[in-house]
Amino acid sequence: MKFKKTAILILFAVMCVAIGLFAAGCASGGAQYSPETWEGPCVEFVITQNDPTAGTEDNEVKYKNSSNSIIYYFQKLEEGETLQIAPPDVYSGVDIIRPGYTLTGWFRTRSFEDGVPVYSDEFDFESDVLDKNEKLTLYAKWERNLKMFYSVCYKDENGKTVSLGTYTANEGAKFNDARRFPKNMSDQTKTAIGENGEKVSLGTYTAIYDKDGNYLYYDKDDNPWDPNFQFPKCEEDTTVEVFVHWLPGVYDKLIYDKEDILEDLSRDNVYARGGAYLMDDIDMEGASFGGWRNSGDNSIFSGEFNGNGKTLSNFTLSPMTSADGLTYDDELGGNNILAVALFGILRGGRVQNVSFENVTVDINTTFSRINRIVVAPIAVKMEDFYSILISGGVRGSLIKDVSFSGTYRLTNLPGGITEGNDDKLHIETENLYYLFDNEGSGANSEAEGANSLTFTKEAVLPARMTLYIKSKKEY
Repeated sequence: MKFKKTAILILFAVMCVAIGLFAAGCASGGAQYSPETWEGPCVEFVITQNDPTAGTEDNEVKYKNSSNSIIYYFQKLEEGETLQIAPPDVYSGVDIIRPGYTLTGWFRTRSFEDGVPVYSDEFDFESDVLDKNEKLTLYAKWERNLKMFYSVCYKDENGKTVSLGTYTANEGAKFNDARRFPKNMSDQTKTAIGENGEKVSLGTYTAIYDKDGNYLYYDKDDNPWDPNFQFPKCEEDTTVEVFVHWLPGVYDKLIYDKEDILEDLSRDNVYARGGAYLMDDIDMEGASFGGWRNSGDNSIFSGEFNGNGKTLSNFTLSPMTSADGLTYDDELGGNNILAVALFGILRGGRVQNVSFENVTVDINTTFSRINRIVVAPIAVKMEDFYSILISGGVRGSLIKDVSFSGTYRLTNLPGGITEGNDDKLHIETENLYYLFDNEGSGANSEAEGANSLTFTKEAVLPARMTLYIKSKKEY
């Protein structure tokens, strides 16, 4: 900002430290000056506000060697002349600093209400000028640099608040989780901040989101977050906490409807990283699919399917009947085995807390390479999964609190495979799984809880009879 003057600034400026309202006098070159005796215009810039918060070690004004005011004396003006002035830091080239505060302007009037300074009549250095011999006092208005944040949080198992991350806010700002902090809850490489400032390890939770992948936020009273909420006016540092709900465990997908199921089944390695979690009862409305797999074998499931006590109903399991759908397993019969089950072979896979109702298993293939067909409701085989990437080196398969009700039908079979020949066709109707391989070192696969099964052959209706009645004209 360029300041023009119609009178020349006297080349000395006298700094005064307040002892009462003004210093008794300020001298330069042996001369003493005061606003009362000075014949030209002068301006006193009162830098501090003399309120209870001023002058402490943390927020003391730093400007040359003055903590209260500075007076500038200007050359006497002729009649009709005016003077445009500038703030003191422009004259001195030294910034006026008060840690934790911002200087927002200079005002002609200052009063106090309950010890709080109130300012009016702001001086405009661009347009306001001083007249001949005018004596002016300007007061610096300081506003505290408040720290305002939105903090994305969750409550842990003990009800303590953990912060996943914060955003700097201003008065009137709306909450926007642009960095999607809740995703960190499933990432073992991330940490959060506990109530006492301690680091909290993550990677064992899944933040709840809606069908469209948008995280669901809540206020401190657990009400759904109001998207129109604006950060309030504050008199002190303020953090507004925004909460998310979570599920124990890490899940690739929260499933809300039929479309979610079918979309997931179209992907390779479905639920390979974590698992799936049903958010509601789902009626598949007669949809047909080949079951859940997440291995290049097309027979293996090593993820997790947690039904959350919900029901998945009214669908047909139609197994893949090409070469890609066959597997090799000595215990199942060797080569070219067609393993027919909702989750094929569980290798460290976990299925729990779910009901499958009105399921139809349809065996409809004449593929000649099939050597044996093994059918079971949930898994043809349960076995442990060994990997150095797993804690302890091994993870067992699990079927827990699972119910299944449905029927099977043998629409078509390859040549040489007939019902009743168990070496070629086995249909498991007594257990949710067929084989249980739990013989390895550290093995811990198990089937437990309130599992239940109703699995019978679909009733065959008699062939429809056609009754032909001649019309009277044919007699």
